[in-house]
Amino acid sequence: KKWAAARGLPVWQPININSRESIAKLRSLAPDLFVVVAYGKILSKEVLSLPALGAINVHASLLPDLRGAAPVEWAIMLGYTETGVTTMFMDEGVDTGDIILQQA
Repeated sequence: KKWAAARGLPVWQPININSRESIAKLRSLAPDLFVVVAYGKILSKEVLSLPALGAINVHASLLPDLRGAAPVEWAIMLGYTETGVTTMFMDEGVDTGDIILQQA
């Protein structure tokens, strides 16, 4: 957010990304791609269908392990000595999309 604002890029933080108003605004932007990092909300099928090239998510675990919220905290609580990051295409599930790359 700070990086974008410092470069004059618009930042928009809707209360409900899946609301009719949010979907209308996103549609009006004709997005090519969504990149989602540490967002914590589930995007509806309709929202995911908006960008021409799809949506990509960065998740702080080596999926399919530690899907969902707070993967770093879960890794610590479960005694992991190593974890990593996954970049994936988003689908309607929670961290279930096709994996693009992973790095431990």
